This record gives sequence, C-alpha cells and structure tokens, in this order.
Amino acid sequence: MRASKRKKYYPAAFCALLLLRTFSAWAEAPENPFRFFEEEAQVITASRRVQPIRESPADVTVITAEELKNLGARTIADALALLSGVQITTHRKGSEKIWIRGVASAYNDKTLLLIDGYPFKELTYGQHPIDEQLPIADVKRIEVVKGPGSVSYGANALAGVINIITMEPGDVPETKVWAGFGNWRTQSYGILFGKNSEKAGLVFSGTFYGTDGGSHERDTESGKISHTNRDPNQLASMNLKLSLSDFTLALRHGEHKTDYSGYPDAKVLHWDNRTTLVQLGWKHAASERLLLVSKVYFNNFDWPRSKTSKNADLITLKALENTDEHTQVYGAGFQAECRVFDGNVLVAGAEYEGERALEIHDKEYDATAANPAPALIRWTDPLRPASHNAALFAEDSWKIAPWWHFVFGARYDRHSRYGSQLSPRGAVIVNPSGDLAFRFIHGRAFRAPSFRELYVVEAAAVDNGNPDLKPEQIRTSELKADYRFAGRFSAGFSLFYNVISDFIAPDPAIAKYGNLGRYRIRGVEPELRIKPGGRYWAFVNATLLEAEDENGRPMPEIAETMFNAGVFIELYRHLNLNSTLSHIGRRNHPANYQSGATASARKDLLGSYERVNLALTTKELPVELSLAVHNLFNVRSFNPNYGRDGYDVQHPRRSFQVKIGYKF
Repeated sequence: MRASKRKKYYPAAFCALLLLRTFSAWAEAPENPFRFFEEEAQVITASRRVQPIRESPADVTVITAEELKNLGARTIADALALLSGVQITTHRKGSEKIWIRGVASAYNDKTLLLIDGYPFKELTYGQHPIDEQLPIADVKRIEVVKGPGSVSYGANALAGVINIITMEPGDVPETKVWAGFGNWRTQSYGILFGKNSEKAGLVFSGTFYGTDGGSHERDTESGKISHTNRDPNQLASMNLKLSLSDFTLALRHGEHKTDYSGYPDAKVLHWDNRTTLVQLGWKHAASERLLLVSKVYFNNFDWPRSKTSKNADLITLKALENTDEHTQVYGAGFQAECRVFDGNVLVAGAEYEGERALEIHDKEYDATAANPAPALIRWTDPLRPASHNAALFAEDSWKIAPWWHFVFGARYDRHSRYGSQLSPRGAVIVNPSGDLAFRFIHGRAFRAPSFRELYVVEAAAVDNGNPDLKPEQIRTSELKADYRFAGRFSAGFSLFYNVISDFIAPDPAIAKYGNLGRYRIRGVEPELRIKPGGRYWAFVNATLLEAEDENGRPMPEIAETMFNAGVFIELYRHLNLNSTLSHIGRRNHPANYQSGATASARKDLLGSYERVNLALTTKELPVELSLAVHNLFNVRSFNPNYGRDGYDVQHPRRSFQVKIGYKF
C-alpha cells in the first residue's frame, strides 16, 4: 500500500486505539462523574419551560461549558459538528454554516439562534453566526433542538433551534483571566467576573480574539486554484448581565473584523460587523403553580464593508465597492406557565416583534476613471423596508398515566409581509420503564423570506428580490427512542421524515427569487454513549440521510453519511485527554458543478474526509492549562460553495491552540 493511501486511514486507526485504551480499563473505576451530551439533563428550549430532556416533545442535545472546555472548542461550531445530523460547512466568506438533517442553505437562516431565549439574527440575510463572531466565554450550556421549533419561536426555526444559555451571577464564584496563543498568529485574551448576593448579582466577560487565519485554496470554475487567500478574524466583545430580584438586564456588544477573501478575483474585502443586544427580562413565581415571564429586547446590527477588486487575472485595480447594512430587531413578549392540576402543565403567551432596515445598499466606483462616480449595484425597494409580527402560542402537556403523556401545542403568527402562519406540534411520550423512553413527534415550521430575498434589486441578476414570496414550510415526523442498560451504556435512535415545500431559490424564468417546489429528507440517527468507569467515557453517533427533490433527484452538497466518535480519559487527577473523530461522507455535485472548466481541468473535491481533534486540559487547579490540536493529521478537504458561483472552499488545515487561565 502506498504512503498516500496509508495516510488516509491514520485518523480512524488513531481513534480506534483510543477506544481500545478506554475498554482496557473497564473494571478500574465503578462510577463516572463525567457527562457528554448527557441525556438526563433538564432543558428549557423545547417547550419554553424547564423539563427533563426525556419528557420534552423534541430531540434535544445539551452541551455544557465543561464539555466545551474539554473539547478545546474555539467556537460553538466546533461542538455542534459532533452532533448527529449536523453538517458544518464553510461559506466563501470564511464563516461557518450549520445544516441540520440535510436542510441546507447559503446562510444560517434555516435555524434559529437564541441567546438566553432571545432571538439573535440580522435581517439582510436573516442569518446568525456560529463561529468567531459569537464569543463563548460566558456560555453555561448550549441546547440544540433538531427539528421544527416554530410552535414555540415562530419564523426561522425551520430545521432547529440553538439556544445559548449564559452564566448567571451564582455560576461565577470567582474571577478568571486567560490568554491563548496558536499558529497563524492567533491570540486571545479574556476576563470573566461574577458577584452575587441574596437579591442582586452581576456577571461580566470581556474577550479579544485575533488571527491571520490559515490559507485557503479555492477551486474556480476555470479549474484554477488560488493559494494566497487567508481568513483573518478579529473580535472584541463585552457581555454584562445584571440581576435584581425578579429582573435581569443583559447588555452584549461585539465588534468583528475580517477580510473577505472568498471571491477568486477579490484582492481585499473588509467586513466590519458591530452588534449590540439589549435584553430585559422579568420572572416571577406568583404561586407554586403559576410562573410569569416577560421580556423586552432590542438588537442593532451595523455591517459596513468595502472591497478592492482586480480585473480578472490582472494586477491593476478595477473597482472599489462599498456596502452598508444597518438593521434592527426589537420586540416584547409575555408568557405564563401554569400547573392546572397534577400531571398537567400549560404554557401560553403572546409576542410582538418589529424589524427594520435603516440602510441596505451596495455601490461600485470605477477606480480607473479620472473622476470616479458611483454606479449603483444593489439597493432595496422600498429603500428602508420594515415589518412587524404579532403571535399567540400555547402548549399543553398532560401526563395521563405515570408512564405516558401527550403534548400538543400551536402558534399563530400574523406578519405584515407574508400574512398568517399556523405552526402546530404534537407528541406522544411513552416511558414503559425508567430506562426506556419513546417519543413520537409531528410538527410544522416555517422560514420567513429575508430582506435580501424580498427587496434587494441588482442589475442583470437572476436573484432580485420578490416581495410576493411565501415562507418556506416544513413538515416533520419523528420517532425518538432512548435506552439505558447495564449501568454503563445509553443508546439513542432517531428516525425522521421531512417534507420541505415552497423552497426559496433564484428563478431564472422571472429573474427573481421564487418558491420553487419541494424536496424530501429521510434519515436515521443511531448513537451510543459508553461509560465504562469513572476515569473514562466514549460516544459514537452516525447519520444516514436521503435527500431528494420532487423528481427523485438527490439534493447536491449534502453529506448522506456522517459519523462521529470521541473518547475522554482522565490521565491523572488533574489532567484530561479528549479526542474526537468526525467523518463526512461524499457530497453530490450540483448540476452546474465546474461547468466553466474543460473536462481535463475539472476536479472532484467533494469526496469524503475524516478529521481528528485532540485536547489536553487540566482541572481543579488555580492555573488552568489546555492544549488543543484541530485537524491533527492535516487532512486536506473541501466544502462546496452553496450557490451558483461554482468553486469550492478549503477547510482549515492543522491548527494549534495553547490556553493559560488563572482563577482567584
């Protein structure tokens, strides 16, 4: 066997050795204090109330702050990539995208991101970040709902909901400072501080992150490869949470800068994102059976950017392009959680949300002209679009016997742009024993068209805005089973079927976005968690997907097979080792894949690949040390660029991160 072929199997062999090391210590320790994506956690995201994860009417996974640390995660995307059914891809801008159960998009607009239950999205593309733009210093846990969530949260909870729950004052009993360093001139610094008393408290975190980013190869339609583009990022953020009696005030501000080197003909594109979130919440237990919750929030997104381009392969500058996006989201809501009688819980409430764009435009200047004048590239019609939505929701959980109960809920949204939407969900939850649980779930959800899809006009384009667009719709049926046995194993199994209709995509026939048909997704997600002893644990999960359009053609760029495995070993009392293996199967080609290249120049960059990450972390010491290696074997792999541009984006190569923290 040649060396190149042997190297392909190194990641799998490495993970297999770690698994064998885990099982060799089967009898060494009787109890396991560690949790990894634990199935027995209490969750709040599925039904907007605290409940055991096995009684929730959704497929929910919990990732804790301790797990983020043990994984050596730099962003929440690093942890999300290890969940079954989740495919993390890279956009040409260098940003990370999440596709859940084959529901793909050019942007993160088919999942809803919440921070402490408050929505977080910008309006131009209707998306949210999951990478460096989103600091994780004060994250307490992340709850991920796979499947429709519009019954609780309305628009954009099409494929799932990601709820980032940050630390409360009582969760930070000490001050922590840290510094991190890595290759590509990566550096990070931060502080986390908490203070708590009987009636008041605060949590403050401040972070800085900067990197030159690894070099990215991008395959163009002509078959050429660019080796010089990098993916630099810089983030400065501040998060403050204050609590006083029943009130909580949170202020979050971040400034993110990056050079957008995704276009093959772009020399420099500066993208500066400034986000400010203000959240005010009130929670009051009126009695043992009645809990009242209300919230008010305001999110401001200011995204100015500029680009210097070159003319094809020439070095001379051709154009300077300036773009400004300034959008705002604001809203308020109220809900009541009432225990009507023993075994019954009713959650009901109302919400209002407003959206407005103060500025969305894109101008180009001819840098070769003596007196350059702007030529309009994109604008919105109307110039400052705005909309508002009012909603009513309710969900009732009725445990009619100790071992089974029903859940049924619905939400009604009335939107000024696309009219009314009804999102129902029902579930039957059966627990024949304490170790076995079944959940039968059926629900509907929708994604609202973004301002870009509705209003932005662009000369000679096929993706102009279409104000007559209808929301995308999804219907999901799922069987979820969980079983614990022998005190050392727990297994899960999900079988789901999705039907997506009114799919939004560019329609060449009308030179606008249109609602173009439907497609179906069937999938199976088995997983196994192994707990052989107090110093060891392991997990394995897999995903098998079949996604096809209404004519039976496979959907492009979606991995039909995915696999994740990981082991955790307590090497010594104060030292942990964590290693994970991820496999992404072969992706199907788009219809026009590398259509501009000659037959001899075309490349197949969409094959399967594996990645191994390794992390060493200390624990229970005043000084915390961690060493993380991502893509340990320096595997070269590509991600298809979702869209019509026709080139692929390389995943980051091997990277290192050393972090030193001190608590006092």
